[in-house]
Amino acid sequence: DVATENEFEKRLLADVIPPSDIGVTFDDIGALENVKDTLKELVMLPLRRPELFCKGQLTK
Repeated sequence: DVATENEFEKRLLADVIPPSDIGVTFDDIGALENVKDTLKELVMLPLRRPELFCKGQLTK
């Protein structure tokens, strides 16, 4: 179980799919290297390195 701070997080968590349940990785996708790189940058990098994104306009 994951501890949440508010009702919004509880509702959001209900729709989160654990990566182990997906069964597909970026390596399973042939070609499209530029698309995969863009997705990794836009989705995975902020999750792995949130400190890089804490000063942007969206945080205000």
